[in-house]
Amino acid sequence: MVNQKNINEKIIEDFLWPKAVHKILLENSQFFDMEGLKGRASSSSYTLKEGKKYDKIMSGLEALFEEYQQKGLVEFKYKTKIYFC
Repeated sequence: MVNQKNINEKIIEDFLWPKAVHKILLENSQFFDMEGLKGRASSSSYTLKEGKKYDKIMSGLEALFEEYQQKGLVEFKYKTKIYFC
């Protein structure tokens, strides 16, 4: 899970003070087949580029896909917090 741990609600409230802070939580899902999952993983800025370690990561990703896929798809669940005032 990608998570922002350096910023919490108090920091946001302090930054926006003295205005009242409101928050919306949006949930969304994205479904991937094996090729789509490899593409998604490869497009992340923190993923290794092609080479020996990359091949090992992709093999591990294929094993995870096989373990968790349902009807040829895996689901990525997202939660987005929006703060506004």
